[in-house]
Amino acid sequence: MAEQFERTDILFDAMSPYEDLTESALSQDEQGVEKTLKTLETSSEKIKNFLSHKAVQDLNENIEKMKTAKENANFQLIALCAIDSYKTISEELDISTMKIPKEVLILDYVGFKVHALLAQQLVNWEMVTQTVNEGESQWKSIQGNVSDKSLSDTMKTSIDGMQAAVKLRNVDMLRFAAQITLDLVDLLENFFIEKPKELTKILPGKYIYPLISPRNALSLYPLCPPIIEGQSLSSV
Repeated sequence: MAEQFERTDILFDAMSPYEDLTESALSQDEQGVEKTLKTLETSSEKIKNFLSHKAVQDLNENIEKMKTAKENANFQLIALCAIDSYKTISEELDISTMKIPKEVLILDYVGFKVHALLAQQLVNWEMVTQTVNEGESQWKSIQGNVSDKSLSDTMKTSIDGMQAAVKLRNVDMLRFAAQITLDLVDLLENFFIEKPKELTKILPGKYIYPLISPRNALSLYPLCPPIIEGQSLSSV
């Protein structure tokens, strides 16, 4: 189990530079792009043993695309490749070792992907729609786990705002809603990190800690000690 947590930590650390690279590319920060790309060439070797063959292949292909794009000052392509790589790693994470739901990470991806798509010379609205729909789907799967009503309502409004902007094909409105979504992702991460360890009942007389989403409940059950109703955590 310790090895699984170590793997998760390593992959989390590997995701961060891709997010940084996306931001640098979107702001056309040439020095930031060059610096982060060099970091990724080194870090990609360190994480390849923790990833599937397909993921390693996708990451390597994107790094080569980004290196070529950098030579051509194609910041838009760099942003797309960087955030797609972020998602590639996030999908390799073991949900049983995570306190922050994977859906939150995908919402982060959605916000940046929308920004990257809107930065293209010709906006692919079909891809934008697909990305926003993915964000809505991810949010719906964890919405019930967010007990902070203000946070939950605001995130729903943000998602609805992206959907409305897509229907209107309003770039400014969509860019604004995507940025609000990114800001709310930070709050969601803090919410799940600081969430009290209340017990969640999944079987008669058996409880486990709060889970990433209801559909993943049973996947964690073997890792948690069964306790009887009313028993405190300290006695487990």
